[in-house]
Amino acid sequence: MKQSNLYCILADKGLGLHNSGRTYLCCHSRKYLEDAQGEQIYLDTHTLEQAWTSPTRREIQESLENNQEHASCQACWDDEHAGKKSRRQWHNSMNHPVTDRDDQPQILDLKMGNTCNMKCRTCNPEVSSQWYREDWELAAQPAEGVSYPEYLKRWRRIPASYSDNNQDLWNTMSKWVPNAVYIDYYGAEPMLIKKNFDVLQAAVDQGTAKNIDLHFSTNGTVWNDELENLLKQFKRVYFDLSIDDIEDRCGYVRYSSTWDLVSANLERFLQAQRTNKNFQFSVCITVNSLNVYYLDEIFDFFAKKGLGTNFNMLHLPYQLCVKSLPDAVKIAITDKLSKYVTGDDIGPWHQRYWKDHCEIVLNFLNTPMEGQQHHFREFHRYTRGLDRSRGQTFETAVPEFAELITPWFAPLDQLLVVDSPVSK
Repeated sequence: MKQSNLYCILADKGLGLHNSGRTYLCCHSRKYLEDAQGEQIYLDTHTLEQAWTSPTRREIQESLENNQEHASCQACWDDEHAGKKSRRQWHNSMNHPVTDRDDQPQILDLKMGNTCNMKCRTCNPEVSSQWYREDWELAAQPAEGVSYPEYLKRWRRIPASYSDNNQDLWNTMSKWVPNAVYIDYYGAEPMLIKKNFDVLQAAVDQGTAKNIDLHFSTNGTVWNDELENLLKQFKRVYFDLSIDDIEDRCGYVRYSSTWDLVSANLERFLQAQRTNKNFQFSVCITVNSLNVYYLDEIFDFFAKKGLGTNFNMLHLPYQLCVKSLPDAVKIAITDKLSKYVTGDDIGPWHQRYWKDHCEIVLNFLNTPMEGQQHHFREFHRYTRGLDRSRGQTFETAVPEFAELITPWFAPLDQLLVVDSPVSK
């Protein structure tokens, strides 16, 4: 791929596998790869080699080579225009030791199915199978009248694509992984997918694990000695523990976690880091409409523990993107976050991080959004519907934020019925 101002190493050397069984260039892409006939590439009907040589991949590469912002990469353009370092820029700056080989990807972005043990509010059935029953009850059945067995058929390509019996997939992965330099593992929950680690064992067996960096985005609920013994053989292993809120608010966004479980597992991960010098842990906070009001408090908690923190701006679903909040609510949040000042008990790294990234969050928050009012109505429906299903209450879970935002719910309450569907 020819270098340009919009060069992206992920478009050049990377390939991503999506939860649905489709393929793309990375987890921020908005266009799935298609074959020469214009059909989306699914792993139950296509091969990984077909994804790697896809015309769509070349189309995006040519756009970037010509300094054109391809629509598939809109998440990166949004971040960059807000002043935030995008995924493209971040990977470009990492100096991955890629080579000139073009017969396989050297950077892999993997979301291998939807096996998970949680059903976070920022999630959906495509990413967590735990969502099936609730999504059917609150959305598909009321809106479509579809039976549960019929509903389940719409997700059948996920287990088919990532089945243990998909020999082409796993054989190719076992061939590619030992020659990779960087591998991202995302949710569902990657620590629950045994085949991920069978494939990594191939790199250990071939003696190349010491050349490969790994990154896991995990909810932090799964850890054991067997995983630790395998992963410590790799060059570096980065863990982002996805924790979107603390203490009593913890389980509202990330249902059905509890703070007792999360905090206990956090200590287990930190002990593994102390034992293995190639392990690095940080907390990844996905900034969304349900936690942005508390971002200063969440950051302060982890900063005082000396834990690295990363703000990940949620782009989808639109109803939970902070840009969909009413303008008056954005003003109040901006005022609250702007007044937070890191204390003397917080180290210089965290002080600099907050100073730099709070401004980025606020820029993103205050960026106009097409269809803002519609998406806020969906936020309202979504929140109330899940509260009813889960026996939770928005006003109890996030009382200060609820006090700020519920006046904007009032006109919408007249539009809601008790069993209104929840938008995915």
